[in-house]
Amino acid sequence: MNSERIERCFGSYGLELLPSRSGLRVALLYSGTADQRIARTLALTGFVPAPDADLSPSMQRIEAGASIGSTLKAAGWSVGKQTIDLEWIPVGTETLAWTGLNEPSDGAGLALHIYRLTAERGGETHLVARIAELHHPDYLTLADLDRLFPERLPPGTDDRAFMRQVRELLAR
Repeated sequence: MNSERIERCFGSYGLELLPSRSGLRVALLYSGTADQRIARTLALTGFVPAPDADLSPSMQRIEAGASIGSTLKAAGWSVGKQTIDLEWIPVGTETLAWTGLNEPSDGAGLALHIYRLTAERGGETHLVARIAELHHPDYLTLADLDRLFPERLPPGTDDRAFMRQVRELLAR
């Protein structure tokens, strides 16, 4: 999970929920302290309705601002990522302003990882959300993501709709 990876790489981890956009939860994942933070990842999350009553308590905590992966793991769920797409995208000034991400030092774009997040327990797997993570290159590059997530799933109709929504939001 990104929370664990950021803490392992940089010694600390924090999460700030930003105002939602286009019906998506927007979270900034950072290292450092709240007043001296360095933004590492912007996560745009489209939740699916809880398919199992056992997920409801965790989903309530997540909707209140808790970390998705950490909350599910603490409740005894195994968390999986099914990569749909990895790409490099240029990011405009307006997007950098509302996301809180720092402009890459070389002026290049950012790596985008789009995936399905699943929760598994007792032999049952449930789709929890579709997530798009925009990573600053000081944290993860496109090459890093390709090594970490070499397999891709073909996107379904709902996946493609989510991908369009994310790209439109980040194109500003």
